[in-house]
Amino acid sequence: MANDRSDRVGGYVMVDRLDGHIWTCEEYENYMYDYNNVFS
Repeated sequence: MANDRSDRVGGYVMVDRLDGHIWTCEEYENYMYDYNNVFS
């Protein structure tokens, strides 16, 4: 039971290295499009 990980889900968290801001997926996509001309 101690090693049972069936209650966890996959994912990731994006943290800004400068100010510790947590990025949402929508914020990150808008930033990449607006400032880096990346189409995702």
